[in-house]
Amino acid sequence: MPPFHGDKMRNYGELICDITKQAASNLTVGKKFIARQMMQEITMQVILQAVFGLYDSPRLSQIKSMLVDWLELTASPLRASLLFFPWLQKDWGAWSPWGQYQRLLQKLDELLYTEINEHRAQLDPNRMLIFPLKKIQKFTKCKRENLTKTLFQHQQ
Repeated sequence: MPPFHGDKMRNYGELICDITKQAASNLTVGKKFIARQMMQEITMQVILQAVFGLYDSPRLSQIKSMLVDWLELTASPLRASLLFFPWLQKDWGAWSPWGQYQRLLQKLDELLYTEINEHRAQLDPNRMLIFPLKKIQKFTKCKRENLTKTLFQHQQ
């Protein structure tokens, strides 16, 4: 069944509601909270679960941590400019922003490909994925652009 078919969309809606309820359950009545942080957490969980299908992976916390670190690398307009201006994309070692970005993406790639291979070995027809992991791997050439777009939408 296509990923955006009616029944699957209802399931995604339920998943998003469940993730939202879980996030809201951590709030204390009468205590102030920063809505943006909560929304980012909800969005991150939706990306991890609905897009990548990561519910109970042993690498889930590591992947989430790397995605958060990656978002921090691109959080300011100045640092995000690295993605758009090729002349800034110079790897001058571990201390250069572009070098950090590249090493982080390489580690993230390794973790995601490990997940893809594991999912291929033990297919679960009940697992909800907007983009099945086997299809994600086919888009290797565009994966970083798509990951960038997905995660930038997360920040807004």
